[in-house]
Amino acid sequence: MHPDFEPAILASTMFVLETWKVPYDADSKTFGEAEVIYSGVANETAVPLEFYGAEDKLHISHALPIVVKGYELAALPELVFSGPDIVADPGAHHMIFFHLGLGP
Repeated sequence: MHPDFEPAILASTMFVLETWKVPYDADSKTFGEAEVIYSGVANETAVPLEFYGAEDKLHISHALPIVVKGYELAALPELVFSGPDIVADPGAHHMIFFHLGLGP
């Protein structure tokens, strides 16, 4: 676990279209109550599919519409949007992030 982050897990739920935060108490080694931190119904996205970390962002892909939402990694376990969605074609949800070595 990173010492700057509140211990928690993020979980996606396929059938209720939500992302949950489940806090972890390191002292008692127990998990707390799950809290909905993203609702696909409220945000008009369907199934949260995959979580991916990059240098400073967490990306979560969603089905219907096929979008990848970006969140500030430093704000975890809260989801703080980091910019516009990446729109993809139907069926897309696996990603890889890499540096091309171009520019500064």
